[in-house]
Amino acid sequence: MVHVRAEFGPTARIVRAERVRTGGVAGFFARERYELTIDVPDGPAPAAAPSLLRRRGITVSGASTTPGGPAPAGIDALLAAADA
Repeated sequence: MVHVRAEFGPTARIVRAERVRTGGVAGFFARERYELTIDVPDGPAPAAAPSLLRRRGITVSGASTTPGGPAPAGIDALLAAADA
């Protein structure tokens, strides 16, 4: 749950968790992993931690990284921001 909240914000919640087994012989030596279905409510997205962005190789330029920051209004503003 800590990892989910760190990545998707404090309002994220786990809707479903499923244990999946892959590989192995007749069920023995199988690797177990969990698949999660996460619900993230609409609204301003929380800013991701800079270390998380760096670790994923994402750079943010020309965009507001603070929640509730100014956002382009209308399709024309979005297209102008994309061309810049």
